[in-house]
This record gives sequence, structure tokens and C-alpha cells, in this order.
Amino acid sequence: MSTFEEYDVGYADNKNIHYLAAGPVNGPLLIFVHGWPAIALAWKPQLEAFSALGFRAIAPDMPGYGKSTARKVIEDYSQQSILEDQYPYGQWDYMRYYEEDFEKAIAWYEKDIEGFNKALWQPGKPVYPPKPIFTSTVRKDGGWFGGIPQPPSPDQLPSPLLEGEVFDEFTKAMKKTGYWPGSAYYMNHERNHEFNSKAPNDGKFEKPALLIHAAFDYVCETKTTRLPEPMRQACSNLTEVTIQAGHWANMEKPAETSAALSRFIIEEVPDYWPGFWESGYAKREKSVL
Repeated sequence: MSTFEEYDVGYADNKNIHYLAAGPVNGPLLIFVHGWPAIALAWKPQLEAFSALGFRAIAPDMPGYGKSTARKVIEDYSQQSILEDQYPYGQWDYMRYYEEDFEKAIAWYEKDIEGFNKALWQPGKPVYPPKPIFTSTVRKDGGWFGGIPQPPSPDQLPSPLLEGEVFDEFTKAMKKTGYWPGSAYYMNHERNHEFNSKAPNDGKFEKPALLIHAAFDYVCETKTTRLPEPMRQACSNLTEVTIQAGHWANMEKPAETSAALSRFIIEEVPDYWPGFWESGYAKREKSVL
């Protein structure tokens, strides 16, 4: 296990958030939030890179994952709770599959957790996206990967992006919690819509924001679709950058991801860089005699 600090914080209803931390405690705070399915350690490259730069880098096991509370209560995974054609759903068909047959989906994942994890965490391929994308036919196929009876066996698959201790910890974490809690995030669309409709300032975000496009991400495809338009409309100061990677960009291209984040901080919020308020940064012209 990497030498990250580990902490637990209690919150409502005796629930618990577990998180990893690295870097000086008085450094500027950066929080890295993973998606589905993952754990805090998925951000290992960024925790190491930014803590070395002097940031206080933190990554939580999101509710339902790893060492955080993982209750089988759908409402636990709504945004409010956390902050307290033939293909009508396109590539998001897999989300609708949860709503229609949640327990079946979870049971399939858990038939071979190691195999599913290994199959899921594969690098993106720099080819024209297949039409339709495989996540758009999950309901039609009766499940993931064409509706096969269970996830592929680990020995049938190439090495995943998560290797060594990271993959071992991730598999261990998913065997502990199962897929029910983490997948319940997809069961809160109506609750989240109602919650976000009440956002202050009409949902406008006036701080600097960064959107990293993954060029070969054909599931959450932002580079060639209108998917980012709401973000562009809501953010008054949005920077966009494209990395030649698939869905798991931060693990597939860790150096490029960290470089994009670093440049964004330097250019858009320079006074947030570690040590800035102590020494400042000033360029002085040399005098010519």
C-alpha cells in the first residue's frame, strides 16, 4: 500500500467517509473525486504528483465504495444526500438498465469481480468510435458485453490500467462493498434533477473551471458531441483541453493529466500555487547601463 495518510470522517446518520491524503497539511487543498466504479487510489498518480508540488492532495472513497459507508439505501447516493430512436438513451442506455433491472445488473458484476474490474479498466483505442457504442445496447443485449452470462475470466484479458497494488486494492474494495452501493448513484436521476433545479445563482458557476476531454472516450463523449454545452453555459470562465486517452484518462495518461491541471492552476488561479503567498512571483527587468 502506498504511504498515503488515511482518515475517516463521520457525517449524517452515523455514516463514514474514508479518504487518502498527501502533501503538507497547510498546502492549498485539491480534492480528487472518482467515478464509477473506483476507489480513492485510482487517483494515485495525481496524489503523488501534486503532493510533491506542495499541495494538500486528498481523494475520498466516495459513499458506497472502499472503506466509506456502503449502505444499500438508494437515497444515500443522490447528490443532495452526498452534499448534505433505436437508442433513445444513446450511450447512457446502461444507466436506464439499472433503473429497470438493478438487482440483476449487480448480481452479474459480482459473479466475477476481478474479471469485471479487469475488463472495465482497459485503455482507450485511437480509432473511430464504433456505432453504436456498446453501452447503448445494454438493455437490448440483456446485460453488459453483449449479455454474456458472467464477466470474462481475468486470465482471458490483457493487463488493465490499474496494475499491481492499485488493482489489488480496488478488487479487494469491491469484494468488500459489492457493486450495489456505488451503482445506486445511477438510481437518483429524478432526485438530482429536482435538487439541481434549486441551485443558487441560477446554476451559474463564476469560478475558474477546467474541462479535460478524453479523445477516445466514446462512453462519456465530450469532444465531438453537445454534452459539454450545459457546462459551457453555466461556467463564466471555462478552460478546455484534450488528452489523447480513453475514459480513464488520469490513469492512462497520468503525466499529461497532471500537467493539464498544473497549467490550469498556474494560469487561472496563480495565487493558489503552494508558497505563493509567502514569496510571491515577480519578474524584474534587468537594467541596461
